[in-house]
Amino acid sequence: MVVKWSDPSKRALRSIFSYYCDVAGRKRADKLIADIKRFAMRLENSPRMAAVDPLFERSPRKFRSLVVKKIHKIVYYIDERDNCVYIADVWDCRQDPKKLMGRLSDWG
Repeated sequence: MVVKWSDPSKRALRSIFSYYCDVAGRKRADKLIADIKRFAMRLENSPRMAAVDPLFERSPRKFRSLVVKKIHKIVYYIDERDNCVYIADVWDCRQDPKKLMGRLSDWG
C-alpha cells in the first residue's frame, strides 16, 4: 500500500518539530520526526498493524492509531479501493482526546 500524508498531518509534523527544536534542540527534533516517519512507512507492508482507535469506534471511517515513542500517535485509515493508507494526523497523546476528535470530525 502507498502511504499518503494529509495536509493536517504535515502541519502536525511541522508543529512537533518546531516545539521540540525549542525545548530539546534540533538534533532531538530531527530524530523524533525521523522516528515518526519511519513508523509510518511500516504501514506500507502492514497497514493493519495498529488497532482501530477506541475514540473513533462509532465513526464511519475506522481510524487506527500507531503509537510512536509512547507520546505521539499516527492516526490513519486504510482505503482499500485506492490501495492507500492515509495519515490523517499526528497527535501528542498528552493532549485532550476531545481535541483530536474535533480535528478529525470532518473526515467522517
